[in-house]
Amino acid sequence: TAVVTLTRALGAESPRIAKMQDHRAIPLQRTGQLEEALALRVTSLAVTRRVLGADHPNLASALNNLGSLYRLMGRSEDAIPMFQEARDTFRRAHGDEHPLVAVAINNLGKAYLDLGRVAEAEPHFTAGLALAERVFPAGHPTLGILRANLGLALSGLGRSAEAEAALLAAQATIVAPLGADHPRA
Repeated sequence: TAVVTLTRALGAESPRIAKMQDHRAIPLQRTGQLEEALALRVTSLAVTRRVLGADHPNLASALNNLGSLYRLMGRSEDAIPMFQEARDTFRRAHGDEHPLVAVAINNLGKAYLDLGRVAEAEPHFTAGLALAERVFPAGHPTLGILRANLGLALSGLGRSAEAEAALLAAQATIVAPLGADHPRA
């Protein structure tokens, strides 16, 4: 296969091969082949860490991707340290004010929410959204998603009025670009 040929040419420790393995996990995840995807993501992360080091944005992406797979597998407890390290690595690579930092903070909140640890999730959603509002353009779809996540956490905390406001803001952000007549609006 092409992967075998490239691995022979570039070597198993190539960052390009590691990234390719990480990308090969995507269709496996989508088709429910989670253990196969996990093997690729773990190998990709190990190679990326060895070859590119602790401050490289590819490491942060590999950590984030492995954390997302852990969540999909129902292993949110394992996802938490992945998302924490991804957040910290994105910060070192890009600075504190970057969209990928906001997404990593939000992902950390989602892992806590999965575990029913709503009180721990909410500050991550709040911080992630605050950062996202500074680094994404107004109306960006990511803002809608982060607002919805915050609304879910606030609802889980019994803060109904705040939850409703966040969810209405999320809806407005997501529906506005589609138009009110769009079938998915």
